[in-house]
Amino acid sequence: MNADTNPGEVGIRSLILPLYAPTLCVMFGYGMIIPVLPLFARFLGAGLGLTGVIVSLRGVGSLLFDLPAGAIISRAGRLPVLLLSAAATALTAAVTGSIERLLPLAILTIAMGAAHVVWVLSIQTHIRQNFPAYRRGRAMALVGGTTRIGWVLGPIVGGYLGRRFGLQAVYFGQALVCSIAVILLLIGSSHYRSGLRTQRGVPFRTAGFPFVRTVQGRWRSFLLLGMVVITLQILRMGRQTILPLWGERVALDVAAIGLIFGISRAVELLLFYPAGVLMDRLGRKWTAVPCIILQSLSLAMIPLTRGFPGLLLVSMIAGIGNGLGAGIVLTLGADLSPRTATGEFLGIWHLMGDIGAVSGPLLIGAVAQSLGLLAAPLIIAGIGIAGAWLMIYRVTETLATKGPES
Repeated sequence: MNADTNPGEVGIRSLILPLYAPTLCVMFGYGMIIPVLPLFARFLGAGLGLTGVIVSLRGVGSLLFDLPAGAIISRAGRLPVLLLSAAATALTAAVTGSIERLLPLAILTIAMGAAHVVWVLSIQTHIRQNFPAYRRGRAMALVGGTTRIGWVLGPIVGGYLGRRFGLQAVYFGQALVCSIAVILLLIGSSHYRSGLRTQRGVPFRTAGFPFVRTVQGRWRSFLLLGMVVITLQILRMGRQTILPLWGERVALDVAAIGLIFGISRAVELLLFYPAGVLMDRLGRKWTAVPCIILQSLSLAMIPLTRGFPGLLLVSMIAGIGNGLGAGIVLTLGADLSPRTATGEFLGIWHLMGDIGAVSGPLLIGAVAQSLGLLAAPLIIAGIGIAGAWLMIYRVTETLATKGPES
């Protein structure tokens, strides 16, 4: 047990093998395809509008599976669900690397989004049930930081594989690293069977009552926070969609685009743990607001870039913003969730974020098709500024305790 834990609490270091290391592998795999998916859709014949639709389908898969995932986690326990998620991602990636048409790509992208939300909700539920609020921000920020390590290395490796062996090879690489995550989970499986706080919630049919009790009297704050989360996810997906397309427009190849993503994620790594400390000591707003503002600013600057140096600078500004927001969506959801039926509640919460994840690429594709690619980042940046205003002036701080919870 770590020195900063109380009896019955879980130490962060004890989660390295069973939780953080598999998460690193899974997110490394997702990072590999971040710069590749829009280009792969274009390679298979998609126009700008359809490319935005294809990218959004990963969010569609997540959105469709948010509520079922929460119920499955509560009933089956987190270890079986994590194993299923990693194995399903590996299989989906391997099949995607073998296709040559847009329709299978669309279907498999939805499946990958579904597997992703199962993973994220399982991890979030585990931390929610094993960490008090005053340490939760750091534990969640470490999940965000581990994710960002994968996103630093993943795009660089993915870009290199795409240039050297073809875009399909990137998906085979993702299948390999997700298979390693399965092995790590099996090695660390004793952690999930060691009698920690219950891994199962209440049956799905009763989940609505804890949800209502949790938000009763706080509907306004809950809905406003949901709008902020939607905005933040629109910004994040906007960055993932616009940067590859703009890089293609200014004649950058997939390796250069992957390198830009990788360096940007490296910048994020410098800030994820300080962000967690800020969340736990000062409050969640101290990271959420600068996260949104800096990402909005970076998107607004994209039309000013003409090559690798400018796009890299813009991406690094976005990296600073997103680094400050490491784990913020996970932490806000955990703050609001009840101790019982946690999985079901977080499924509802994750649904709100996925609305933003889906609408971002769709909005970008529609704007780029009708007004041109130049207009898309400016419109997304405007949405971001509106979200920052909401967070500053209309949202109530969710860090309600500085000590151990009951």
